[in-house]
Amino acid sequence: MTGSATPLGFDLLSNPFAILGVKMTADAREIEDAFGDAVADEVAPEQDLQRARQVLMTPRIRLEAEVSFLLDVDPGTVQEVLKILKSSVLAPDAAAALSTKLHSLPRSNFLAHVHARVPADGSALAALLQAQAAAAPGAVLDAINDAREAAGMVKADREAVAQALRELFETQAKAALATFKNPDTAAEAVTKAIEPLLGASDPVLAERLDVFMSAYGQISDPELSRRLEAIRAACERLKERPKDPGR
Repeated sequence: MTGSATPLGFDLLSNPFAILGVKMTADAREIEDAFGDAVADEVAPEQDLQRARQVLMTPRIRLEAEVSFLLDVDPGTVQEVLKILKSSVLAPDAAAALSTKLHSLPRSNFLAHVHARVPADGSALAALLQAQAAAAPGAVLDAINDAREAAGMVKADREAVAQALRELFETQAKAALATFKNPDTAAEAVTKAIEPLLGASDPVLAERLDVFMSAYGQISDPELSRRLEAIRAACERLKERPKDPGR
């Protein structure tokens, strides 16, 4: 995903809006000015700055940056969040407290950023899922189009936003799950996250859970396959030498 895919899976600081340091309502002139300043200050490799400018100037690919940033958050809070993320690694409790300043979609982006670096426990994964479920495509579309109108950009359409959200939430889930080094720890956290949510009669949450479990399957399958092969190999050795005490 443009502006969010990194070796760590998800990174708010690599989003084009963050790289160029512009508001989501910035128009073409403001983006060009910010690009020139960023090049002069060498805030990032020029190739990255050029790519960020291209993304923000191109409505079709700009959408991915819009949904994966701090949409509809006041500029002061945006700067506070980015400053904290640049300065240190947040402890889980501090991350949870800061996330309460954000509404659903930016909260999910913030939590995904944090837990692409610090493994989440069950409650943190549940908070991510709940934030995703609360991000209604219609409300996100309205916020994006309000910002685009101020920026002089053509408006987005609902289906494109809905698809961008589906891809974003899958990316977030994979980023959070990839931090687990121990498959047993991951399984325990996932179980604790989803069990309290299974009783909720919420079709949107059910859809988010489906995406999340699909991502978990992709992350866990290699380890499960390795374990299955080890079990099969042990069984074969046992068949061949059933009385060998070392088998």
